[in-house]
Amino acid sequence: MTCTSLDHELSLIAVRAAALEVAAGLDKQQSVAAGQLRAGAAQATERLREIIGVLREDAAPVEPVQGDLGELIDRARSSGIEIEAQPADLDGAPQMVARAAYRVVQEGLTNAAKHAPGAAVTVTVTSSAETTEVVVRNAAPPAGPLPGSSGQRGLIGLQERVRLIGGTLCAEQVDGGFEVKARLPHAAGPAPEPGDDEVIGQAARQRELVRRDVRRSLVQAILVPSALLGLVLGVTGVVFLVQWHESNLTSSVYARLEPGEPREKLAVSLPSRQRTSLPAANEPPRPPGATCEYYGTDRTWLDLNRSAYRLCFADGRLVTKDFYSEDEP
Repeated sequence: MTCTSLDHELSLIAVRAAALEVAAGLDKQQSVAAGQLRAGAAQATERLREIIGVLREDAAPVEPVQGDLGELIDRARSSGIEIEAQPADLDGAPQMVARAAYRVVQEGLTNAAKHAPGAAVTVTVTSSAETTEVVVRNAAPPAGPLPGSSGQRGLIGLQERVRLIGGTLCAEQVDGGFEVKARLPHAAGPAPEPGDDEVIGQAARQRELVRRDVRRSLVQAILVPSALLGLVLGVTGVVFLVQWHESNLTSSVYARLEPGEPREKLAVSLPSRQRTSLPAANEPPRPPGATCEYYGTDRTWLDLNRSAYRLCFADGRLVTKDFYSEDEP
């Protein structure tokens, strides 16, 4: 299945979900689930178009189409779209014209399903020996449109496809609805792009703007979380280093501490913070009923084996002082 066909099928899923959302006999939870499915399918369609706009080649594909207009219209009808169709026999049209006609109808039905749910659609295809004309018009939607953008990206690609076979495409609002109309000559070269003194053409300019928007959103999706992560890590690192420094007890002060001294007397010599990054093993047994405090040693934070001074107090007096580390048995 091509990306264009996948886009069309996703839109039909959204239409089926919209019909299910208002169907009789569903409880509130089921109706909400159908609405979520409808919104998700529409958003997936929009995301698919953004990715196609970035990845596809500048020129529209021109390989022959293997699709039948009647089958395309029947599938759309089965999804719940009300369609009045007058398709012509395109067996006598060149393959590239038949492909373009198929894509015009497909894009018109996709836009109607996506942006005008519940609206009636008219499909008219007329073909002569010289030209094929396609018109897809939907009435004004009876309810609000499905979430998403205007569908301009798909029309930009379709306009390029039609131009490459010498045809013209017009897409505009008509009587509250929307109409996509194409004239496809059977024997013509690529039509010139609309003149523009500043850029190579309106279609090319629009494609580039779309690509820039998508690239910008992709860059933001990558850089913004990375920048926030860097900021968090930086702040965390600074806090860790401050805590490490302010919880360090020098070996000379540790050596002067004597069991039996009151906690109040020792307070002036002890760090303002306690060490939170402690050795994972080898801590000596804690004296019964004692409250222990932990301080850093002279080791730096770069040392892989952590160590700590432990001071245990009972009844306001120092009862034991211990040094232990991860590299001791």
